[in-house]
Amino acid sequence: MAEAEKKEQKQEQKKVSRIKTKKKFWFKIIAPAVFGQKEIGESYLPSAESGVGRMVDIALKEVTGNVKDQNAYLRFKIVSAKNGMLQAELAGYHLTPSSVRRAVKKSTNRIDHYFTGRLKDGKQVIVKCLLIPLRKIQRSLRSRLQRQLQDFVREEMRNNAADAFLSAVAYGKVQQAARKKLNKLYPLRELALREIILCEKMISEKDLAAEEQGHRKSASQMSSEEDEATQEASFSEDENSLSQESSVEQDERQTIAE
Repeated sequence: MAEAEKKEQKQEQKKVSRIKTKKKFWFKIIAPAVFGQKEIGESYLPSAESGVGRMVDIALKEVTGNVKDQNAYLRFKIVSAKNGMLQAELAGYHLTPSSVRRAVKKSTNRIDHYFTGRLKDGKQVIVKCLLIPLRKIQRSLRSRLQRQLQDFVREEMRNNAADAFLSAVAYGKVQQAARKKLNKLYPLRELALREIILCEKMISEKDLAAEEQGHRKSASQMSSEEDEATQEASFSEDENSLSQESSVEQDERQTIAE
């Protein structure tokens, strides 16, 4: 009887599986020399070496300390680990989509332009720009603005390496110089480099054009949906105003009849 009870107790005992967990730690991310090698963030990893090769997006205001830079982000790539710290290098720059939408006003032309270029150190770069003139302009003038901006930015890339060029963009030096030059052709409300990507692989102009065309289609669909919503809202407001006017006219007729 005792042996039978022991067997039943063993069967009733639940099997507990051991889950192996790796301990993780916080490792500081250090900016490149162009930003003074300051701490720009932390990453939660099992080891410092496991973070090598990862991409991290850091708000520009965390690097410059300026609140006005909260709409821009820098992309860093972790390239090495030393003394428990992660050394990062610049890999890109981009603006938030909400800030780009706020910059576009009614009764103006949004001019999107994209092109590739090569830096002084041989790296290929994709640049996506945004131009907003003060008023609507002709197509020939748009193409001239695009061409001048492209030539200016490519010249800056040929004269600078990756860190120097991206840091100049982060501090707005390239944008200010380009806007000063293009204002001589036509005054601009806004000039922005909305995205800069450092490429590890060579990308052809055809592939870039196809990608940008898809982005434009999605943006145009969103704008058309917003226009339809605003038209419906205005139509309903007009109907309400017409009904109110008709009720007022009826009241006036009754008073006259009395």
